Amino acid sequence: MFYKSIKNMIESEFTEKKSRFICVLSPAASTDEADTILADVRRRYPAATHYCYAWRLRSNGKIIEKHSDDGEPGGTAGIPMLNVFKMQEIENIIAVVVRYFGGTLLGTGGLVRAYSHAVIKTLEQADIIVLEYSRHLRITLDYSYYSNFQNKCLSYLIKLADTEFADQVTIDGWVTEAQHEALINTLDKITDRTAAVEYVEQDYVAN
Repeated sequence: MFYKSIKNMIESEFTEKKSRFICVLSPAASTDEADTILADVRRRYPAATHYCYAWRLRSNGKIIEKHSDDGEPGGTAGIPMLNVFKMQEIENIIAVVVRYFGGTLLGTGGLVRAYSHAVIKTLEQADIIVLEYSRHLRITLDYSYYSNFQNKCLSYLIKLADTEFADQVTIDGWVTEAQHEALINTLDKITDRTAAVEYVEQDYVAN
C-alpha cells in the first residue's frame, strides 16, 4: 500500500486577463495543519479577492476531502482543484489559490481552467514523493553478525533511523510491508535466529 504526496511547500503564479493567480501547495498531515496553512496564506497575501482551496488528507486509512470556492461561482474553483489531486492520486496535500481580480470576468469555463491550471502548473514543479506502508523495527544482534547484516539486510530498509553500538548492535529502521518477510527470513538465516526483533509501529514512510 502506498500513496503519493509532495515533499515541501511550493508556490507559483500566473496572470490571466489581468487577474493574478497565486497557487500555494503544501504537504499536510491533518485538518488542523491544513487550516493553519490556509490561515498563513491569507496573512501572506492580504486583501486578495478570493482564497480558494482544496485538500485531500489520509486519516486512519480513509481519505478526507474538503474544498471551497470562496465566493467564486459554485464549482469553478475548489472542485476543479480537488479533481487534479484525484486524477494524479496525490494525498496529504492542500492547495490554496489566491486571486487578485484584474477587472475582467473569466466566465465559468475560464475560472475552471484557471484554477485547475494553477494546481497543475505548481504540481509540475513540486518534488513528488511516494510513501509506502512500512514497519518500524528495532533489531538487536551480536557484533559477529553485523557485517553480514550490512551486506545482506541493510538494503531492505527504506529508512535507517539509528544504529547503536553497546553490548550488542541495535539497528533502528523501517522496512516496507512488501519486503518485511524477506528481511526477517534473511535475518534469521545469517544470525541462526538469534537476532531480537521489536516491532515499534507501522506508518507510511517515504520510499
